Amino acid sequence: MPPNASLRHEWASRAGVVRSDGSFLEFDTLYPYGAGAAAPTLARVRLACTPAADDQLQLLHSVSALPEVAAPGTTAPAPQWQGGQVLASGLRACSFSLLAQVRQADGRTQPRWVAQWDGPDAPPLMRLALSGLRADMPAQVYSARTGAKGGR
Repeated sequence: MPPNASLRHEWASRAGVVRSDGSFLEFDTLYPYGAGAAAPTLARVRLACTPAADDQLQLLHSVSALPEVAAPGTTAPAPQWQGGQVLASGLRACSFSLLAQVRQADGRTQPRWVAQWDGPDAPPLMRLALSGLRADMPAQVYSARTGAKGGR
């Protein structure tokens, strides 16, 4: 499966927690890339824009089993990332954002692309912006099948 198709497939089947700071995106998915077409396997996916050679960036894809739920008063163990597959290299820019409903001063909400997210109920749309692969490459937008609504 090509990288664009794998991202679309993973994001479309996402469930649970979503985290992002703009340079990385983590989310739980039922069909992680590389798991095959067998029964659904809930796993955590991490996409990260990481430094590479010559002041360029690369888009790295990793998968982890879901971390165990921590007992009250303790910290859950960190995910054990596997894979580390480079999906794109030679990038000048790489960023993630989510389309959220942001409350305005007048109390109404308006859709805005936000880089920061940490928790459940993420918006169904995620945007990945890359530059350096081609001069004319637009940002890619991925939709979740869940139709989940977020309100940040």
